[in-house]
Amino acid sequence: MITGVSTSIEDFNPWWRGRKYAEEDPDIVKWREMPVRSVPAEIKEISLEPFSLNFLYGPRQVGKTTLVKLLVLRLLERVEPEAVFYFSCDPLSDYEELLEVLREYLRARRLGQPSYVFLDEVTFVREWYRAVKHLIDAGRLRSSVVTVTGSSSLWVERAAETFPGRRGKGRDGAPAPAQLLRLREGAPARHRGETGLVREARRAFRELPGDRGASRCRSTPARGSGGSRRTSTSRTWTGWCTT
Repeated sequence: MITGVSTSIEDFNPWWRGRKYAEEDPDIVKWREMPVRSVPAEIKEISLEPFSLNFLYGPRQVGKTTLVKLLVLRLLERVEPEAVFYFSCDPLSDYEELLEVLREYLRARRLGQPSYVFLDEVTFVREWYRAVKHLIDAGRLRSSVVTVTGSSSLWVERAAETFPGRRGKGRDGAPAPAQLLRLREGAPARHRGETGLVREARRAFRELPGDRGASRCRSTPARGSGGSRRTSTSRTWTGWCTT
């Protein structure tokens, strides 16, 4: 259990009480209860090598928080729970409040200890970049991996310009819309059939910021007996989701 932080911060990080409590996280519970569960392929695009500043973007409800929480579960398999810090920035108004939250967590960590910091929907925070930039320049994050999420591709472009030479090994990522997950095996009948699949995919892509392009996914016919290919009403959308 980490000490020296407020209860409001602890509430966002139930795994600090023990790894098993990560399963009580509301986003993990919701994901576990989904009839068709998928792990976004974009989870592999996030750099976990210090120092990294990652940007994860996409519209609200696209699956950014779920992706982050699944990444937390993976990290908990190999790092101490206290090394993983998640905070939803919705309650914050400006960079000073964000800076205080980060300082509170970092004070409880020894300088040089690797930490994995996730700041969700940071675009709600006015001038959020000033807090992160300050801690980078002060050397407080040199052994850390910081991943921030936001709601537009324009935000990513502006954020990248704000951190010249300060992102380390960081990368950009954008999870697929939730609509694409319904196209996997087990999707409702109304989504089946090649015409319906293409129509749903195009509608989903229109919700993504920037030009993601339909070329990122394709349908793969299932194999019949003896290894021969047959036509199937279910499709696996590669590039977007993996089982």
